[in-house]
Parts: sequence; C-alpha cells; structure tokens
Amino acid sequence: MFTKGNLYGRKGKRGKGKIDVELKDQLKNITKEILDSINIDELTRTQKIQFLKSSLSYLLPKEIITDTHISEDVPLFIDDPHKVQVEIIKDEKHFEA
Repeated sequence: MFTKGNLYGRKGKRGKGKIDVELKDQLKNITKEILDSINIDELTRTQKIQFLKSSLSYLLPKEIITDTHISEDVPLFIDDPHKVQVEIIKDEKHFEA
C-alpha cells in the first residue's frame, strides 16, 4: 500500500563501482588505439563496406516512425487480375468401397 513519504524506488546511496568506470575507460582507450592504427588505404572495398556497416549502427540514431496516420482506405487483399478457376471432378471409381 502506498504511504506518503515512502522511499520505495529511490536510488540507492551506493556510488558507481570503480571497476566499471575503469573498465569502460580502458575499453575506450583500446578501441581508440585500434581505430587509429587502421590504415584505410590498405583495406579492400569489401573490408571498407563491412567496416562502414558495423560502425554506422553505433553512430546513427535509430529511426523512429511517428507518422502512423493513413489518409486513404487501403484494401486488405489486392485482387489478382489473373483469376484461377478450380474445377472439382468427382470420379465414381474412387468412391467405391
């Protein structure tokens, strides 16, 4: 039950772990060194495209679709101009037991 002035959901008093901060700093430094050591002129076209594909996902923001309004009625099923007609032929031989 909710009571006024409760401390539920409040952030803890504990600070951030030093290991996480140090580890992130080391990873940033190593990543920067690796990126600086890559000579783009030596890469093949395929390697350049792969590098671009993998790095753009971290650099570009995710696309958010906000416009969900449809201005016209769109049919759920589109009629195919090539209609198929199926004819069922009952063969008396197959029904005999």
